[in-house]
Amino acid sequence: MLPSNKETSSVVSGCGTKPADIIFLLDSSGSIWEKDFPKQLRFVEGVVDLLDISAEQIRIGVVSFSNWAFVDFQLNAHKSEDDVRRAIRSIAHIRGDTNTASALRYMRTEMFTEKNGARSDIPHIAIVITDGKSNNPQITRMEAAKAQAEGIHMFAIGIGNHTDKSELYSLASQPDDHYVFTVEDYTALLYIEDIVAIKTCKVIDEPHTIFATTTPILPEPVCGDAALVDIVFATSPVAAAKSTRRSMAFFKKVARGLDIADGKVHIGMVPKECDSVDAVDLKEAEQKQNAVLEKLDTILANQQSTASVLRYMREASFAEKNGARQKAKRIGVIIVDDAEGSLADAKRQARVARREGDIELFIIGVGKKIKRKELYALATRPVKQHVFLVRNYKALGGWVAKKVQKAICPPSSH
Repeated sequence: MLPSNKETSSVVSGCGTKPADIIFLLDSSGSIWEKDFPKQLRFVEGVVDLLDISAEQIRIGVVSFSNWAFVDFQLNAHKSEDDVRRAIRSIAHIRGDTNTASALRYMRTEMFTEKNGARSDIPHIAIVITDGKSNNPQITRMEAAKAQAEGIHMFAIGIGNHTDKSELYSLASQPDDHYVFTVEDYTALLYIEDIVAIKTCKVIDEPHTIFATTTPILPEPVCGDAALVDIVFATSPVAAAKSTRRSMAFFKKVARGLDIADGKVHIGMVPKECDSVDAVDLKEAEQKQNAVLEKLDTILANQQSTASVLRYMREASFAEKNGARQKAKRIGVIIVDDAEGSLADAKRQARVARREGDIELFIIGVGKKIKRKELYALATRPVKQHVFLVRNYKALGGWVAKKVQKAICPPSSH
């Protein structure tokens, strides 16, 4: 049972008398109802009310995240509690996707800096509030690990039943029972402001928690910021045999440009007839590179729709029994032919693949009649980095392969 405000107010009073820098990371995505977003702001204000806010003691900063990170105010923007409260009340609901990683990166590299008011030799604390899974869980975990490695104490608060508990645990510092909170809805969030304030104060008041005692060893990235990557290719289900062969040649060019020999990048293939023709499972990436590339030549043509491709990719290709790895970044590369027609069902399957399957989707449109907006509805955001268009299958040449390689495995942000 949660303690009431009356029971905890006397405990919190006078808590956190040492200086600290605290940043709130607020979910501003479209999944939050209009009536609920103000409750998130009331929660932040309620926690702030219980702390000793001043330029000398506790400083507050806020960053919101949807498609990208948006700084609401820096640690040195407001010097009094009244100013901080007014600034919190003026925060707008942005709406969009849930790019938690961008907020974590901005917090670490920009907000916890001397130029923006962060102080050295005092606790740096982050409080992340979210009601859903991030749009790129692998990068989110990497960014959280980097923040923790730099000594930032991370609290994670999950709201509702669409959050991913494993992601919350990866966001938060240890022990979990101190740094992770889950509540049923935004109304319930208001009942834990005192508890969050108390646990924040404990971090501030315990000198030995100012710096991390050990620095997490981050795996060396091999593809962007990911240390392990599972990539699954899929040809268009309506492509003719000749076009399918050109698609397979294109995938082989892309695969050759990736470091799949040492096992860090695994390659898979959705079969053209999901029920009867063998796929290239991710577990086959444990074989030699040439064996995987050779098997890409054996896929035949006769599948029904891009929707079925996406469903197979999510349910079978990225299943652990078929070699998908829990900690690997998941990438799907799909060719869509303009001869297919309606992509309504594919759009629904793409949403499920992105949100529930944690799959980053790259879409390659082939044909003069294909509609760019329909491809955008399938792809992961930002769409300009995940959608490619060519006139015909002959145009799937080397330069396109290199462009796709660079998009799939961009330079690391390390």
